Amino acid sequence: MEFNKTLNSKRNIIWGWFNRIVKIITPFLFRTVLIKKLGIEYLGINSLFNSILGILSLAELGFDAAVVSIMYKYVAEDKKDEISILLNFLKKTYFCVGSIIIIVGGILIPFLPHLIKDINSVPNDINIYFVYIIFLLNSAVSYFFGGYKNSIFNSYQRVDIISNIYTFILLTSFLTQVFIIIVFKNYSLYIITMPVFTIINNLIIVIMANKYYPELKPKGKLGENDRQELIKKIKGVFFTKIGSVLSYSFDNIIISSFLGITLLAKYTNYFYLISAVQGFLTVINVSIQPIIGNLIYTKSVEENYSYLTRLTFIYNWIVSFCCCCFIMLVQPFVVIWLGKDYQLPTSIVYSLTFSFYFSTFDSILGIYKAAKGIWWEDRYRCFIAGIVNLVLNYSIAVILQNKSPYYVLLGVSISTFVSSAFIGTPWATFVTFKIYFKTGLKNYTIRIFQFFLVSIMVCSIVISIWSLFSPLLSNMNKIFTFIIQLVYVTLFFNLFMYLCYFKTNVFKNSKQFLAERIAR
Repeated sequence: MEFNKTLNSKRNIIWGWFNRIVKIITPFLFRTVLIKKLGIEYLGINSLFNSILGILSLAELGFDAAVVSIMYKYVAEDKKDEISILLNFLKKTYFCVGSIIIIVGGILIPFLPHLIKDINSVPNDINIYFVYIIFLLNSAVSYFFGGYKNSIFNSYQRVDIISNIYTFILLTSFLTQVFIIIVFKNYSLYIITMPVFTIINNLIIVIMANKYYPELKPKGKLGENDRQELIKKIKGVFFTKIGSVLSYSFDNIIISSFLGITLLAKYTNYFYLISAVQGFLTVINVSIQPIIGNLIYTKSVEENYSYLTRLTFIYNWIVSFCCCCFIMLVQPFVVIWLGKDYQLPTSIVYSLTFSFYFSTFDSILGIYKAAKGIWWEDRYRCFIAGIVNLVLNYSIAVILQNKSPYYVLLGVSISTFVSSAFIGTPWATFVTFKIYFKTGLKNYTIRIFQFFLVSIMVCSIVISIWSLFSPLLSNMNKIFTFIIQLVYVTLFFNLFMYLCYFKTNVFKNSKQFLAERIAR
């Protein structure tokens, strides 16, 4: 099927950025209202239960991602009957997944008090069982009411439609929930609205899918070839999902179990800020993934390798800039936002930044891996990295539980960095080149290592120069000082990066690549 890939990509990026801005601003404002009006303990409860349900999401097994990877091929070939068969498979799967989440989640209810160290810190107006059940229902209903039709828009490169729907629901739910907290100061009433808006979101997606793609209905039986391919890819995706859960969801559960929901809330504030930055980058990833998925089936491997090398350089520049900004700006931002009492040690900031870098800088390669459906061959990577992260987290928490709680927090963030930098990233690179690109692994590895060293050097210079002059601004208004810092890091980081690269071929080629894309 021929469709305007460039137009769809631009449309996806524009609306994706708008959605991401809304998705960052609204939770930020909501966190602020929740902390100021009710207390930080309520935020800790939210973080804990979201992490528990993140584990339960393993029931999805990766069906959606595996199905979409096959849909790319059928969309390119305009085979609507095969797409309808895959939709039927996904519909049945979603119903089973939602049911499993409810059943398994219900089994966990008696164990909830053991996951909160300072159980007495839970506000008196919160019944943790009632709150958990609402969170559980919100997670489960996302798999009902036609949620599977998301895959249609993903495979046809119309992510912008999903973004618009999500933005509308997000803004509406945000305004409703903030109103409830400010006027009624009722946490239970606020969480009841969560599954209501989830259902509305799914119903709107169904309506839009029927409008844009009326010929695509869930019907037919999966062929043996597709069934075998799906089973293989699902097994691979499942191990990836396990690794992701072990690396992130269990972090919060361990923090809550050993340190309590108050410190968990402070930690998740920092993690939220990093996730917000990562979310902006995700918009680009999500928008170009369907393009790369289509290119894999229509262009040569050599052409795709050319895209990979140029995009990796551009992406590394952006990620490195984000890291430098986070190191320099997050502490003063937290003081302005919530106050000094909500700050964490700077060592945790550095650890979170390194974790962010190594989980993000190779995202372009990850897009190729996902679009190609390299999950089975990569199935043990995230699982082993996640196991290492979990073992390190738990061991550090047990050994240091009688020491300063910040040591435990530092250990949690370092564990994530270690598992990502020394297991996840090298393994993913090797597997993707072995299965798809075949050659160029050595040159690619040397290149990304050079990128990393240059980024470290430039960040160090920018931070060192600022430390020399920052005492001169110590008596100035905090907001004004923050703005000066932001302008400084933006100008000088990019200036030094330009001076390091402007004579290199990779810079010239990437510049030409960007110019060609912008001109389209």
